[in-house]
Amino acid sequence: MSAPYSVVVAALGGVATHLLYLKRGEHHRHALRYVLAAAASFLGVSVFGWSPTFVDAPGTDWVSAIGLSAKVHGCFFLGLYSSLITYRLFFHPLNKFPGPVGARISTVWLMYHFRGLDGWQRVAALHDKYGPYVRIGPSELSVRDPKAVNAFHGPNSKCRKDPHYDMTLPMTSLHIFRDKAQHDRRRRVWSQAFGDQALRGYEKRMLKYRDMLFDKIAASDGQPMNMSKWFHFYSFDVMGDLAFGKPFNMLETSQNHRAIDMLEAGFLPLAIHLPVWLLVLGMSIPALSKDWFEFVDFCRDRYQVRMKHEPDIPDIMSTLLKPLEGREPTTEEADLLTGDSQLVITAGSHTTAASLTSITRLLAKHPEHITKLRQELAPFAHDSQIIATQDEMARLEHLNAVINESLRLYPPVPTTLYRQTPSEGIMIDDVHIPGSMSVIAPQYAIGRNEAVYAEADSFIPERWYKFPDMIKNKDAFAPFSTGPYGCIAKRMALMDIRQVIARLVWTFDFGFAPGEDGVAFEKNGVDAFIMTFGEVNLTFKRREAK
Repeated sequence: MSAPYSVVVAALGGVATHLLYLKRGEHHRHALRYVLAAAASFLGVSVFGWSPTFVDAPGTDWVSAIGLSAKVHGCFFLGLYSSLITYRLFFHPLNKFPGPVGARISTVWLMYHFRGLDGWQRVAALHDKYGPYVRIGPSELSVRDPKAVNAFHGPNSKCRKDPHYDMTLPMTSLHIFRDKAQHDRRRRVWSQAFGDQALRGYEKRMLKYRDMLFDKIAASDGQPMNMSKWFHFYSFDVMGDLAFGKPFNMLETSQNHRAIDMLEAGFLPLAIHLPVWLLVLGMSIPALSKDWFEFVDFCRDRYQVRMKHEPDIPDIMSTLLKPLEGREPTTEEADLLTGDSQLVITAGSHTTAASLTSITRLLAKHPEHITKLRQELAPFAHDSQIIATQDEMARLEHLNAVINESLRLYPPVPTTLYRQTPSEGIMIDDVHIPGSMSVIAPQYAIGRNEAVYAEADSFIPERWYKFPDMIKNKDAFAPFSTGPYGCIAKRMALMDIRQVIARLVWTFDFGFAPGEDGVAFEKNGVDAFIMTFGEVNLTFKRREAK
C-alpha cells in the first residue's frame, strides 16, 4: 500500500475505532493494554516499513520507516479525536445541559481549572454561573438541585458507583465495590463493627488519645496552635488504634507518620481531577504510584501483625477478621482486608479531622455560640468535666446544630462523590439525565444554595431546631452521603465529634491567635475527594472550675 493511501486508511480507522468500539461500554480498566497496543503497533509499522510490499520504494531506510509509522499513527489519532470531539460537541446526550465549551471537549479543561486543588469552590462557582445543572466534563454532570441527593444516593436510587471506584483493583474494599450485591454482602460484615456495644468499646479506646490531645492543648500555655494539624494527628492516631490496635504516634511525636505522608501523596492526583483512564494507568505502573503502593503495603503489614494479637477491647479489625475463624486469608480475602484496612484509616481520619477543624474555626469566629453550648452542657458538668451518655449527647439541640451547620458549610467530602446513571437514565422532576453518565450532587455547592437554605452563606445553627423554615429541603443535607452506600461509621464519627467539641468548649476559652484571620483555612484547603483544610491558629486558656 502506498504511503498516501496508508495515512487515509489510518485516519478512517481512527474514526471507525471511536464510533464502533470506544463510544460504547467502559474502557478505563484497559488503559495500560491500549497504551501497549499502540506502542506495539508503532513498532510493527516501523519494522514492516522496510518491506517493499508496504511502501512504493523498496529498501526504505529505517528513519523513513519510523517517519511513515509516525504519520500513520498520527492520522489514526487525528481521525479518532476528530470523531470524538465532534461527537462530544454536537451529538453527545449531555449537550442539552449548559457548561463551559472546554468541559464538553475534554477532562483536561477540568484539570486546568482544578489546578489550585480547590475543586469544591470551582464547582460551586460554575453552578452560580450556569444554574442547577452543569456539564463539568465530557460525560460528567454536576447537579445542584436538592432532589439530586436522593436521586443519586438515596435508598431507592438506581444509580451505582461510577468508574472512579475501579482505580485500586484488584485490591477491593467496602468503598470500592461497584456491584451492589457484593457491596451489600460486605456491608453486612462491616455493620457488626458499629453496633451499640462496639461503639462503647471504641469510645474507651478513643479516650486515651482524646486525653493526649487535651494535654497538648493545656501545655500550649496560650501559644498559637494550628488545630487543623492537631486534629489531623488526633484522628489518625484514633483510627490507627481502631484499625490495627496501634496508633501512628502522631500526637506523641507532633508530626506526620511516614505512612500518612504516603497516603496524602497518593490522594493528590484526585485533587486535580485526572481522567479515570489516566488514574487507572498510573495505578498500573508502580513507578508512577509509588507512594500509594507503599501505603497499601504498610496497611497489609499492619493488619497481618494485628491478626496475631487479639485486643482486650475489640477494634474494627476484630469484626473484619471474624469470618476467617483463625485461618489464613486467601489471596482475594487478603486484597479485601488490605483495602478495608486503608479504608478505615482514610475515611475515618480525614473526615473527622476536617469536621473538627471547621467546627472550631466557626466557633472562634462566632464566640456567642460557645456561650450557648456551655449553657446547654452545664447540667452535665461534674467536677469540671462533662459526664453524659452518648444518647444524652445526641439529644443536645445546640451542640448537634453547631455540628450540622458546620458540616453544611464545610462538608468533609465536598464535591466529587460520583455515581453513574442506569442505562435508561433517571428523572429529576421534569429533567431527564441520560444513561451511563457520571453525576455528582456536590454537598458544598448545595449547602451554599439559597434555594435550599435561607441565608445560605451564614452560620446559623438555630436553623436546625429553632427556625426550621430556614431549611427548605432537609433531604439535601447528606455530609456522610445517604442510602445503601452511605457512611457506615457515621454514628461513630458523630460520637467522637460531639465528645471533642463538648470537652473543648467546657474546658477552654479559645479564639483566633494574634494575626489569624481564618482565611488560610479555605485558601490552603485541598479537595482530593476528602477535604483537608488549611491551618487554623487558635490560642487556648483553661477555664476556672465551674
